[in-house]
Amino acid sequence: MDLFGKTQNITTNLPILLRCFYFFLFNGKANKEITSPISIVIIQRAKLGDMIVTTSMFRAVKKTFPDCKVTVVGSTTNKQVLDGNKDVDDYIVWEDDLNKMIRTLRQKKYDFACMTGPNFHSLAVLYLSGIKSIAAPFVTNGWSPYETKSYKIIRNFAIKKEHKMGHYVPREYLRLLETINIFSNDITKFVFWSKEADLKMNELISSIDKKYSLLVGIMPGAGNKIKEWLPERFAAVADYLIERYQAYVLIIGNSKLNRKEIDKMLAPIKNKDCVKDASHTSIDELKALVSKLDMTVSADTGPIFIAQASGVPTVDIAGSIHPDEMAPNDGKYHLLVRSKGEPEIWTMNARILNYDRARKQIESITVSMVTEKVDELVKKIRTRRTKSPQFT
Repeated sequence: MDLFGKTQNITTNLPILLRCFYFFLFNGKANKEITSPISIVIIQRAKLGDMIVTTSMFRAVKKTFPDCKVTVVGSTTNKQVLDGNKDVDDYIVWEDDLNKMIRTLRQKKYDFACMTGPNFHSLAVLYLSGIKSIAAPFVTNGWSPYETKSYKIIRNFAIKKEHKMGHYVPREYLRLLETINIFSNDITKFVFWSKEADLKMNELISSIDKKYSLLVGIMPGAGNKIKEWLPERFAAVADYLIERYQAYVLIIGNSKLNRKEIDKMLAPIKNKDCVKDASHTSIDELKALVSKLDMTVSADTGPIFIAQASGVPTVDIAGSIHPDEMAPNDGKYHLLVRSKGEPEIWTMNARILNYDRARKQIESITVSMVTEKVDELVKKIRTRRTKSPQFT
């Protein structure tokens, strides 16, 4: 199984494995010491939130080697996530045509490469493109289905770097850069958006014709059924925010992917005149919009990491997600709603799980558990901004 749950076995991967062994006979391992890299490439093939937490890696490279060119490989969606990020010099969209990927990377002649998660195809592409120094993660403190037999075999051709399950993932990502003498504990995340998106979202907010004390973003979808909280409970939280705190609620996210969840949330809301569906936005506009909110409430999904990177307070309904690995959770302005019991989902083991148990964990989180965290967060926001007329 690879990063996206597709079956991988040695028989299927045999042609690529043989190419790697043949390449090894003539070129050796990709374990050369690089002290001052001129250009590097980082592969992050996971989703939106994962890419945002990876931005601390790009900043760490630029702080240590300002002239080093940083290339990122990932999905088409994540290319939009990184638009405007000055720490990224080039972006390559991952394609399943491995030969094309190898040719593309070979032409760039990178000094160093790494991949944020175990993946046979990603590592094979890096190795066969002739990069002399490659850092590849190996998982400890747990088991990962992404570490396939094929991956483990060719990982011996690279520099192995430990990734501890149950530890904060952005910090574990930074370990990969120790290979090129970058030692950083700065896990600050970064997002940027265009002036056009900023103006458009200002206009959207200006169009609100109700007086409000808090502008709150709620995302009822999560892009993954395992993570999704019940839409009718989001509706109850929206009504609570409106009635208790005179909030105005913007429904955020991806209108196409989350249409069903959004409609199910909208239907039972009592205070519909204080709610606007703002999910019809591009990623650029979403980044700009989230930055203008007073707080967000959502399951553990992409926009909550946009909020964290923008300094916007969050309530994260974690459910079956391991709370220590990625979730915004500083106990101050980023609060977590946890379910009882051992979390079902780990970042490096997010495919082999008990679906029914995971759903029970997220469904065990009640409306009152979430509103309790909302109360706590609103109090902190008001304390921080007591001089603002917005809260008088």
